[in-house]
Amino acid sequence: MGRAGVLTTSSFPRTLVLTGHFPPGHGGVQTFTWELVRRLPPDRVTVVGPWHPEAAAFDARLPFDVIRRRHYLLFRDLRRVVASCVSRMSRRCSRP
Repeated sequence: MGRAGVLTTSSFPRTLVLTGHFPPGHGGVQTFTWELVRRLPPDRVTVVGPWHPEAAAFDARLPFDVIRRRHYLLFRDLRRVVASCVSRMSRRCSRP
């Protein structure tokens, strides 16, 4: 916590969001996930989401990392995906 109980970016926990629903796909869950993620500090969040044909253009405009998966992420290689994301987030957070 920063001064007066305000949460600062450096004190905010690193967050890995695993979702099967993320823009540029459309729908209520995609919108909810987007609204949640966009409010998190971009240097403290990584999203693992589904592949989408328009994802590259969408992701290029984002201030945080998005990893796209073609397989439903809860069933295939979840341990490897999480380990890779944690490693990526650690490297990013240790930069000067």
